[in-house]
Amino acid sequence: MKRNPTPVANRSPGWPCLPKGPDLMPMAYRRSDFRPVPAGLATLLHSLRSFKWTAPRPRDHIGLADSIAAADPFTILLFTEPLAQAHWGRRKYMNMRRVQICSEIDETIFRQFRPELDERMSDYLKDHRDPDDAYLHRLWQEYRLKARAILRAEYRERYPKSWRRKWQETLHEQPRTKLERKRRYEMPQPLGIRGEECPQQFYFMTRAETFTMGCGTGSGSRECHSYFALAFLELQRRGLHIPSYILVYDRDNRLRFVDAWSVPLVLPYEIGCNCDVDRAVVRRLVDGAWKASVERRRDWTAIARINVWKDRDPSETP
Repeated sequence: MKRNPTPVANRSPGWPCLPKGPDLMPMAYRRSDFRPVPAGLATLLHSLRSFKWTAPRPRDHIGLADSIAAADPFTILLFTEPLAQAHWGRRKYMNMRRVQICSEIDETIFRQFRPELDERMSDYLKDHRDPDDAYLHRLWQEYRLKARAILRAEYRERYPKSWRRKWQETLHEQPRTKLERKRRYEMPQPLGIRGEECPQQFYFMTRAETFTMGCGTGSGSRECHSYFALAFLELQRRGLHIPSYILVYDRDNRLRFVDAWSVPLVLPYEIGCNCDVDRAVVRRLVDGAWKASVERRRDWTAIARINVWKDRDPSETP
């Protein structure tokens, strides 16, 4: 299944880094195949910064395919590794800031009484208005007395030798701060528009300077992925040339190039979810498509392999 990626210098012009000819075969890319982004592809990625989210499109793959056929579509598959543990807490790799959070007393109210408080507030609002949150404030003060007793008991258990001193300091009454850490996603936009470690597929319409993105994290993204993947496969069935690029955002926050294909690759597992396309049509298109998936190390710290395969030849599709 393994073969060496076609050297960049031997790829066909036009779209950067594309393989020449139809001699496509299943691939298994390992970490040693991840390379710096070639200059031609870097230029293409830089040009995507001006692209806008696509306007609402027809909610059927045939109509969608008709609407984007002349837009020079292409796709990017982005696989993201978890940030290496050695980089946790380093500002070069993470955005960090202090944010204010509620006091321990208020946290105890949320933890112990929120369902009860919500129910009482809902009952009150059936017959009253509370524009200034006056009733909510009265409820909150009522539950603070109960929360103090609970928290005091927790302090005695948590700090058996020093709970009296800590309690008298009344820090539990004050708002707290915590250090918020978020990973940096320093990729050309819109690739980093959503910081996610699940596989993502971007669909670009070059002439329209628009894009959209699909993945498996929510119903909206699954719907988008389903319709656009099926539309791209429908355009391939009609003979349209649609290139694909496989990229990895690695555990060191580096964008790496894996390979380029002269046919549309798809992330197969969510296609058909949250869309109204007939199951038989979905199966027929996806069965004949080139698909990509990721295998991760057992400890989930990095990508072990990216597989590209096809179940059967598209020419067998009716």
